[in-house]
Amino acid sequence: SIPRAAERLNDPGCIAPADWLKPAEFFAALTAGEAKWVKNVPSAVNLTALDPAGAGFPAVNSERFVQAAAAVWKGLLRPECTAVQLKGDAGTGKSRLVRSLAEDMLNMRAPSRLQGYLMVSLNIELFMMSLFSFEESEKTHLRNKMAKRRIIWVIDEASRLVERGDTASVDSLLLFIDAGAKVILISDQAQLLEKREAFMRRLSPVYLPPADCGEVHAIAGARAQSLEKATGLAVR
Repeated sequence: SIPRAAERLNDPGCIAPADWLKPAEFFAALTAGEAKWVKNVPSAVNLTALDPAGAGFPAVNSERFVQAAAAVWKGLLRPECTAVQLKGDAGTGKSRLVRSLAEDMLNMRAPSRLQGYLMVSLNIELFMMSLFSFEESEKTHLRNKMAKRRIIWVIDEASRLVERGDTASVDSLLLFIDAGAKVILISDQAQLLEKREAFMRRLSPVYLPPADCGEVHAIAGARAQSLEKATGLAVR
């Protein structure tokens, strides 16, 4: 625990390697209050939650991921508006990039000003539907409370709201951003968001290009090795 570690630090003679907290353990303790609060938010999934049973996808060195990740962090740290639009064709790895950012946060590799934040996925359509029964004042209160939390909200396929002309939900999303929320919008159809000038004034665009042949082969090879270890079967 944090108190136990603090006690050991006060007496250097008693420190043993086992007493030190690993980054993931420290992060979990640091964000316990926020993680508890997230459970009350409709359609929210904490991407930075520890999942010891979950098998991570094989990591492959990729310059396009490194560059896109750096651009996302930079966008989230902008003083004027901390919203990022992560765009690219289907299958380029946008969701995988977000998961890798969550892993960086979990292991304390995120920028120092984002230490202690959680990364939470929000199904915007289900979230908006769940708010229909709320009074307008309750909606405003929840939106402002969410915006002030130490949370990076990941919203996938926000362009659907624009596509179907859901003006009220789009306006609510813009108000959420204006309230100071740190937001990553993921979209395969970025052009739908780009048609709305109000979005483009608020979003830092980050483009994730497709993988080249070398990276595709590396991913396939890493995945094959992972499956061989898990199943005992040879993969060609």
